[in-house]
Amino acid sequence: TTNTTTPMKLFSIRVKLSGVFLFITLLAGAMGYSNTRSLNTIDEIFNEIIKKDVPHTNALLEIKTAASEIETHTVNFQLLGEETSQQEDASTPNKKHALLASIEKLQKLIEKYTQSINEEDQAEKAFSQKLTEAQNHILNAVTDFIGLKEQQVKNTTLLNAKARELSTIQSEFKNLIEPELEKEINELAEKEHKAVQISQKIKRNTLIALLMAIFLSLLAGITVANAIAKPIIAIQNAAQEIAEGNLKKRVVVA
Repeated sequence: TTNTTTPMKLFSIRVKLSGVFLFITLLAGAMGYSNTRSLNTIDEIFNEIIKKDVPHTNALLEIKTAASEIETHTVNFQLLGEETSQQEDASTPNKKHALLASIEKLQKLIEKYTQSINEEDQAEKAFSQKLTEAQNHILNAVTDFIGLKEQQVKNTTLLNAKARELSTIQSEFKNLIEPELEKEINELAEKEHKAVQISQKIKRNTLIALLMAIFLSLLAGITVANAIAKPIIAIQNAAQEIAEGNLKKRVVVA
């Protein structure tokens, strides 16, 4: 005989299975949405790094390198007075040209950096202005120093004072560059760390969603298996009893 509750039982199983699969679908959709947003965030971070942070950092490194070149060429030009007259006459134009070329290189690099900044960023704008002012101080000091050397001023005290002034200005320029360069490098490291954290979050969430989906699928499978196996086992047990002589045994399929 068949129990009248069987259709209701089947309906209940279908509802439970539908609920499980609906939950899995909603979970997959939510995780997909979350991962998409996270990937967009990573994309924005790397776009900012590529388009802004890396060019700015490279520009500052190039400016710092150019400042060091100016310092080196200044020292070489300063040492001209310690050479013999013949050596001095031969090397003066080359050393002067190298010094002026390094100044011109610095001007171009700073101009390029200034054009790349965000005008709405007041901090960047203020730093750019300081950079331009410091560059002008170096240019004026180098020009004065070259003028004194070309005039063959014999006043050693005056030359040394001008050389110290130039050295001080160059040191101040480096001190202006280095904190900003360090800040840019730290920002790059922070953004990279943030992108790595988001990437790890995506992996973790995906793994959790996968494990939950597997667990729910197993649960649904067990539920279905029990629903199918229970009446079969009941029939098997009843058949065993009938075979043993219990002809009054009834099979109830629920």
